[in-house]
Amino acid sequence: MDRTVLPLRTFSMNFRERVVVMHASAALDAVEYEKKGEVWRTSDVFQWELRDRPYNSETAGKMESYYRKYGWVSNNVNIGDGKTIEFKCDLRRWGKSRLSVAIVMADYSMNLHHVPPGLEDHTLSPRLIQGYTSDSLSFRPDSWLFVRE
Repeated sequence: MDRTVLPLRTFSMNFRERVVVMHASAALDAVEYEKKGEVWRTSDVFQWELRDRPYNSETAGKMESYYRKYGWVSNNVNIGDGKTIEFKCDLRRWGKSRLSVAIVMADYSMNLHHVPPGLEDHTLSPRLIQGYTSDSLSFRPDSWLFVRE
């Protein structure tokens, strides 16, 4: 097994009082958390889509359809070399408010690689990275990378 493969990827975006965790592993989905006091809450669970393996015109069409429906898309770990990660996000969907991001990747042994380097919140939660949701988490988007003020 190639240990350089990073099969688990999350791209978290914060805007206003919401955090959207976009997950790409063998399939794609996202969950949305809303700030309630000091914690972030959700009732969402991941509903996996786009498990396609070969990249061909049919898969490209499904990815474009997913992008139009949800405002983001990524390759899954089964498409390509397993090392190249591409997330495409339509920032217009998130409005003109302040936007920050955190990116977390993990290998099969759950060794984490993340941006920003000093990340210290539940974006690093192994369960979240593995594609499980918790009803409440603690996020610190003020410590994430700012995309726009």
